[in-house]
Amino acid sequence: MPFVFFMLLIILPAMLVLWAGLWLIPWAGGVQQNRRWILFLLIAAIIILIPMVVLTGRVRYGGVGFLAILMWPALEGVLALLVVQWRAVYSLWRVEKVLLSILLIVLVVLIALTALGEPTYILAILVPPLFLAGAWVIGGRLGLGGLLVASLLVLALQISQAVGLLGGRLYGVPEWLNILRSLTEILSVVLALLLAVILIYRALGEKRPVDKTRRIIYLSLSVLLLLGLAATVVRHGVMVKATAHAAEDHMPFGQVAFAVILGMVLTALLVGRSRRVGLAFAILVPVLIVVSYAAGSSFEPQAVTGARAERIEGAIELYHQETGAYPASLSDLTPGYMPFILGPLTGRGQVWCYQGGSDYYRLGYVFIQRYYEPTLFRPFVEIRVYSSAGQPPDSGWMCDDELLRGEATRGL
Repeated sequence: MPFVFFMLLIILPAMLVLWAGLWLIPWAGGVQQNRRWILFLLIAAIIILIPMVVLTGRVRYGGVGFLAILMWPALEGVLALLVVQWRAVYSLWRVEKVLLSILLIVLVVLIALTALGEPTYILAILVPPLFLAGAWVIGGRLGLGGLLVASLLVLALQISQAVGLLGGRLYGVPEWLNILRSLTEILSVVLALLLAVILIYRALGEKRPVDKTRRIIYLSLSVLLLLGLAATVVRHGVMVKATAHAAEDHMPFGQVAFAVILGMVLTALLVGRSRRVGLAFAILVPVLIVVSYAAGSSFEPQAVTGARAERIEGAIELYHQETGAYPASLSDLTPGYMPFILGPLTGRGQVWCYQGGSDYYRLGYVFIQRYYEPTLFRPFVEIRVYSSAGQPPDSGWMCDDELLRGEATRGL
C-alpha cells in the first residue's frame, strides 16, 4: 500500500514551523528567547489559520481539503505549545499587554471563523491541544514510580492488543473483556505516545539534573512504549486488510498526526542539542507508524485463518482419539491440547463457530469482506464451515448469531 506513505507529507508543514522557529530563535533557553518563542508561536498560528479561514467553505473539496489536512498537525502543535506554556504566555502578557492582547484576539477570532465551514472544526482545532495540556500537567506530577506503573499498564494493554494481532476476540473469555479491550485500543495508542514524550522530556529536559540511572530508565521505557505502539499499529493494518480492500478512513492518520504534534511540543520544550531528539521524534515515529501499518496490511488474512483452523482441527482430532468423543466446546481444548485459541482473521471481534457432541462436530467462522465484489458498497458476509465430522444436527448453531452480528458490525 504505497499510497499510505503519502500521510508522511503532514510532517513537512510541522518541520517548516519548527525550523523557522529554531532559525529565528537561539537554541539556548532564557527569558528573552522564551518571549520570542511565544510571539513566534502566536504569529505562526495566525498565519496557518488565515488560509484555512479564507478557504473554509471549500475545505471538503479536492486540493483545498488536502491542504487543510496537511496544515492541521502543524496548527495543533503550535496551539498545544501555547496551551502547555500558558504560564509563559501570561507572564509575557503582563509585560506586553497590548501586543499580546491583539495577537490573542486575532487568534480567537480566526478559530471562531473556521466554524463557517463546519461547526465541528472548532472542536477539531481546540480539543487536541487542551487534552494534551491536561495530560502534560498530570504527567508532570508523576514521579519515577508513577511513570513506571503507568508505562507498565500501557505495555500490558499493548501486549493484549498484540495478541489481538494474532486473532480477533479470544474464545471463551467474557464478552465484557472483549468490549473493554476494543475500547482501550485507541486509548493505548494515545497514552503510549504521551508517555513516551513525557519520559523523554523527563530524561533530557528537566531543569534539575537527572541522574544517569533514571535517565536510562526513562529512555528505555519510552523505547518499549514505541515498540508496543508499532505492534498495535501492525494489528490495525492486519484488521484493515482482513475487512477492506480500500484504505479509506482506516489509515492511521490520527496516530501519525498525534505523533507529529507531540514531536513539535517535545522539540520546543527541550533546550539546546536535546532538541534534536524532538525533531527525530517528529519524523521517525510517524515513519514507524506508517511502516508498521504497511507491514500489517501485507498479511494474508485468509491464509492465517486457514492455518489457525487447521491447528484447531488437529487438536479436536487428538481429543477424539484420546477420549472417544468430540469436545462439547472449544474451551475443552484449553489448556491441555492448545494453550489458547486464536480467532479467525476475518474482522474485528470474530470468533470461531463450533458445535460438538459425542460423535459429531463442525468448525466454522463468519467470513466478512468489505468492498468485496460484486457487493462493492455493502459488506459480503457468509458462514464458512472449515471442517466437520459425523452428522451435526440441523438445528441452529452459534454461527447463525455471528452472521447477524457480522452483518450489523460489518466486521469493524
